[in-house]
Amino acid sequence: MVLTITTGIAFSEPVAAANHDVDSSWTYEQIQTLIDAPTTLAGDTITFFAGVYNDIALSITTSLNLVSNGAILYSNASPSSTSPVINILGVGASGTNVTGFTINGNGNNSGISASNTVGLNIENNNFNNTKRAVYLSNVNETSVKSSRIHNNTEYGIYIQDSGNLTSRNNLLIDGNTLINSTGGIHIVGSGISILNNSIDMYNQTSKNGIDGSSVYRTNVENGTFTTITNNIVNNNNFGIFLGGYFTGNVSDNTLNNSRLAAINSTGKHSPTIGSLNDNITNNNITNAANIGISMENPNVLNFYLEGNNIESEGFNVQYNQYYRDNGNVNIGDNTFSNSQNFIVNSTMTNDYIQSIIDGAHLGDTVTFLAGAYNNIALSVTSAVNMISNGAILNSDGNSPVISIIGALASGTNVTGFTINGNGTNDGVSASNTQGINISDNLFNNTNNAVSFSNVNGSSVVSNEIYNNTDYGVNINDVGNLTSRNNVLIEGNKFVNTSGGIWIIGSGFNISNNYMDMNYNDLNGISGHDVYSALIENNTLVNGDDGINIYMLYKNLTINKNTIINMTDGYADGISLVNHNNNKETDTLTTITNNLVDGNNVGIFLGGNFKGNISGNVLNNSQIAAMNITGKKAATAGSLNANITNNQMINAADLGISMENPNVLNLNLDDNNIESDGFSIQYNQYYRNNEIVNIGSGNTFSNPQNFIVNSTMTNSYIQSIIDGAGLGNTVTFLAGTYNNIALSVTTAVNLVSNGAILNNNGTSSTLSITGASASGTNVTGFTISGAGDNGISLDSVNSVTISNNTIHDNSNSGVALSDADNNVIKDNNINNNGEDGVYVESSTGNEIKDNNISNNDGKGVRLRSGANSNNITNNTINNNGEDGLYVKSSTGNDIKENTISENEGNGVILNDADGNNIKNNNIKNNNDAGVYVKSSTDNNITQNTITGNEGKGIRVNNADGNNITDNTINNNGETVTVTSTDPENNAVNISRDKVITVTFSDDIKVGTGWIELKNSSGAVVPITISINGNVLTITPSGLLAAGTKYTICIHTGSITDLVGNPVALISSKFTTTTDGTAPTVTTVDPANGATGVATDKVIKVTFSEDIKTGTGFIELKNSSGAVVPITTSVSGNVLTITPSSLLAVGTKYTICIHTGSVTDLSGNPVAVTSFKFTTVTA
Repeated sequence: MVLTITTGIAFSEPVAAANHDVDSSWTYEQIQTLIDAPTTLAGDTITFFAGVYNDIALSITTSLNLVSNGAILYSNASPSSTSPVINILGVGASGTNVTGFTINGNGNNSGISASNTVGLNIENNNFNNTKRAVYLSNVNETSVKSSRIHNNTEYGIYIQDSGNLTSRNNLLIDGNTLINSTGGIHIVGSGISILNNSIDMYNQTSKNGIDGSSVYRTNVENGTFTTITNNIVNNNNFGIFLGGYFTGNVSDNTLNNSRLAAINSTGKHSPTIGSLNDNITNNNITNAANIGISMENPNVLNFYLEGNNIESEGFNVQYNQYYRDNGNVNIGDNTFSNSQNFIVNSTMTNDYIQSIIDGAHLGDTVTFLAGAYNNIALSVTSAVNMISNGAILNSDGNSPVISIIGALASGTNVTGFTINGNGTNDGVSASNTQGINISDNLFNNTNNAVSFSNVNGSSVVSNEIYNNTDYGVNINDVGNLTSRNNVLIEGNKFVNTSGGIWIIGSGFNISNNYMDMNYNDLNGISGHDVYSALIENNTLVNGDDGINIYMLYKNLTINKNTIINMTDGYADGISLVNHNNNKETDTLTTITNNLVDGNNVGIFLGGNFKGNISGNVLNNSQIAAMNITGKKAATAGSLNANITNNQMINAADLGISMENPNVLNLNLDDNNIESDGFSIQYNQYYRNNEIVNIGSGNTFSNPQNFIVNSTMTNSYIQSIIDGAGLGNTVTFLAGTYNNIALSVTTAVNLVSNGAILNNNGTSSTLSITGASASGTNVTGFTISGAGDNGISLDSVNSVTISNNTIHDNSNSGVALSDADNNVIKDNNINNNGEDGVYVESSTGNEIKDNNISNNDGKGVRLRSGANSNNITNNTINNNGEDGLYVKSSTGNDIKENTISENEGNGVILNDADGNNIKNNNIKNNNDAGVYVKSSTDNNITQNTITGNEGKGIRVNNADGNNITDNTINNNGETVTVTSTDPENNAVNISRDKVITVTFSDDIKVGTGWIELKNSSGAVVPITISINGNVLTITPSGLLAAGTKYTICIHTGSITDLVGNPVALISSKFTTTTDGTAPTVTTVDPANGATGVATDKVIKVTFSEDIKTGTGFIELKNSSGAVVPITTSVSGNVLTITPSSLLAVGTKYTICIHTGSVTDLSGNPVAVTSFKFTTVTA
């Protein structure tokens, strides 16, 4: 059977019969009664006069002519009513004509419905708001012509189950106009002609313009074909759609502006069953927005594509995954604007997919549908586009998942895949080719995700790369020295990669990539022998070096990258080593506008660098913000660099370190450098080369550092010191520097990393002179062999000399003259020919924490106006003269020092007033611990002075000093006893004996105790007193007769006036055996005498010789008043002489109290009293 949509048909006119008239006053029931009346015969005409007819639902069962003279028929107004306005039913109604009506539906019913009939003619009617304007079911030999159909809610014309398999003249749909139709014409059946209709659906999208089903079946008339020719199809999704079992010719059609495909041979939502047998020839397909011809699922018996012009934005021809494995496919001489597409799926083997790739033409596409493809190792040797719609390619072993090989593969693209390696193989490998594009893929667990070897003009773009075991992208031996567009690596994401990108060659553009290396072993972007590369807008975090290019790099631009937390390995943010000066010498490397944060070194430049470094922000560098050097050893070459406008913030150590390169040119200006250590550190060769410009526009938080070494001459080092500038540092590397005699006249820091300075001359090794040198620091040196002093400070202030070893110099180790407020600390100063430290006419200096020993002269000498200095916590020992000597100087604080084993005194003050010597440990010196001579107002307190050969403290012509709270013992010279009374071992000592001890020096009470014990060990209470050098010990009562007593003066209980203690003293004596007290034998005047003369001298005679005791003798008058007297003893007579005449006629009493008189053995007289009365006239 053949369906042709190009010819028209004609039907016979109806037979005239009776005419019946109705008007709008007739009801539906009246009209229906007329139609059904026996008088209304087949072939009659019913004319509807002009007017509006409401609630019309007419049934026609007899062949009639319904003619309108302007009639408007309205259906039942109820939306639920589905009754047609005119319903033509059955064979009896065959030949009915409906002409000229305006028929209004309710949106839910048909205008004219006909079923099981033939020969109808529906013409020149207007339909509005019907569901279907005309509905024909099992209706044949009928026409629908010249009608206007508005606003139907389903199809305007709906044909169901018409059939005349031998004719195309069964139904005629001709010249109709359909406006704002939900759908146009729907057909089911055969023998249909659809001609000259106009269908405007006003962008309705739920139905088609002309569609249908079961229009033609191939199991009937199998020898016939469908022909689609000479049509113009414009602005549709599909121009021509051919589905399941299509057999025929499609030719000479013009298909424009198709949105999905110009021709689609497929099923729509799912594959249609059947086979395809078609010829598609000489069609002109233009401006297809996607695909020209799409063939996606049919089983192919025969497919012939010849003479077509296909212009599409997408593929010209797309083959489904089965296509090339079926039937006879012939792609003849067509004109293609684009390539073809071959679709594969995950049920195919690696070998079958390989055969499809091998059979594709140059520039064609192989599309991989979604699914997991296992054991994949594909080889591409001819340029194809490999595109994934969700494909996952799993590796088969050690081979790359995709290998692109050779010049014929140039232009290959690999896009959208998930590629899983096994950790030892590459994801995509390309070699000896060009124009390769690897984009939008996800790689996991590969060795290199992408590996290029001798590949040019290619790109690796927008891929995600996870867990690779080597570099994510490895480019080797590409070359185009005049371009940076040779290989583009852009927009890729690298996560947990051992390394990011490795490059060897030239012409790279590496931009907008993100790399998180998770602290693995390799660098972010790395390579060598690199020329003409742009590295821009990349973000690199958590790795070894961020960007590391070494060996023969040239013409690089490194711009606007963010590099954070490079802390493994060398951990440089940007590292360039061995710049090539043999190629393109007129080009420069540019490092600009990068953010480098939290790395060991922000930017590292080694060997032959030539270029500009500007606008970078280098934050939180742990070692140096910028390092221009070799790493472990000096790199060869020269430096030619402009370093400007960089921000170097919070560097934990150095700002810029320049340690080894030979400098051709260095311009450093307008940088802001904030570092905890030096802002700039120069290596030992730096200032000896060409042009070094440190501009005034730099902002430094800290000074600069210049490094020297032991190969340099004294004069060269002197030139570096002279040029260093105020506040900067000169660092001396480890080594022995000979014939050194340096002068410092500007404040610098001289720092040693193990330097030994030998002088071997006549001057000081380091002379720091003049006010401009104030603030100089000298630390860490070993200084020896000077003909003068090791270090001399003259007319300079605020210098610090620290942590040096200064030995074997001819004069002093350190000498200060007219030098104030300097600090000498933590030094070893020994074996010098004169003093360890010499200070003259200098004030406010601190000499602390030094070891000053074995010098031939004084340990420390202060003289001639060395005032208000602090000498603290030094060890001063074994010096050839005094430990610390102060002469004609005042206000010095000498405290907390250990001063020992010096040949002279520990400390000597000579004509030195107002000094403080406190809390020192002064011991084992060969003379006095402290010697104060002709000095006053000194405070010598809280010192420990022991074991000295002389006195602990010796004072000579030195009054007015405060010498207190010192611990002085075991010194060689002490206070001695010159005599005792009674003498040691004396006998017959009176019982009331007052004991005296005479010393070699004036004394004072110390901290020990004094005891008097009897022979049984009992302590006798005593009192003591001191007068000058005499100690008096008075027992509190009479001593026992015939008893041996011991006087014990314990160590330290008595000291001299400066605190030197008396050693333990013990002396014994024995009292007399006489224990009988004397008695009174006579009194003159006698007791009770009267008439005694007023000038009477009273005499009392005792039984033995007597002496005055400790009691008292009184003479009182009768009123109790004491009369002044004097007493004297001679032998056994006590004489009492009143001081004036006694009163006349007055009674007097003499009272000799107990103990007031004793015998010579100290036995006291008992209390005795006598009375007498003077004369009355």
